[in-house]
Amino acid sequence: MTGAPRTRRRQHPPGVWLLSVLLVLGSASCAYAVVDGLLDGRVDGVAVGGLYLLLTPLLLIWWPRRAAVLDPAATVTVRAGGWLRYASGIALLGGVGLLAGLVGLAPGNDTSPMSPAGAALTTTATGLGGLLLLLVGVIPWTMRQSVGPEEATVRVLLRTHRIRLRTATRLRVGTSRLRTGRIADAPFPRVYVDGPDQHGVPVTAAFDPHQTGFAETLAVLEGWVERRPELADTEVLRFFAAWRAALRTPSA
Repeated sequence: MTGAPRTRRRQHPPGVWLLSVLLVLGSASCAYAVVDGLLDGRVDGVAVGGLYLLLTPLLLIWWPRRAAVLDPAATVTVRAGGWLRYASGIALLGGVGLLAGLVGLAPGNDTSPMSPAGAALTTTATGLGGLLLLLVGVIPWTMRQSVGPEEATVRVLLRTHRIRLRTATRLRVGTSRLRTGRIADAPFPRVYVDGPDQHGVPVTAAFDPHQTGFAETLAVLEGWVERRPELADTEVLRFFAAWRAALRTPSA
């Protein structure tokens, strides 16, 4: 139960290498523009945004992954995956850009070519759009769950719900789908922990491979099943058995 699986070497197809070269060249160009702007006493917002857009995927692709330590007695902190946080960062940049653009759109601004009424309407729409993008961008960064030997926690905005092992009602396994348009519709497993929180309100903690620490989470939940076998039905036990078998399968 507690043994860590053998670390598997990440394989990258040839297309990833070509993409990485392009990202490096683009990042270098944007970094030069940022430094050049700072030397001139200004901040080039477009170059800063471009540096984020190009450099972050490079780090997500090539940054070394630590080996998972599967310990049922550990407390695992679960957050949104790196690519989701990258996408939310794009939304944050867009929101900041729209709000920064309000300076030029404000009514009475001599640089605005619009009439006062048109500028007011455009300013309102731009401000609402910027605030919406900021909200969308912030949510993945505030997502935080944890699971340990005695409880699982779910944070919704600024409120944390706690599901105790002794009061949890069940574990279940479902399948969700990553909607990517007409080209692909990729299914992935999701593990749910149901039970009342500290106030007696029914809540659910959900864990899936697109979050951090999924393997460590499953190891802890296996410990829950050992201590309270009634939490898991046959489908959950079959899922854990298939997951363990996959860990023991040698990489090619």
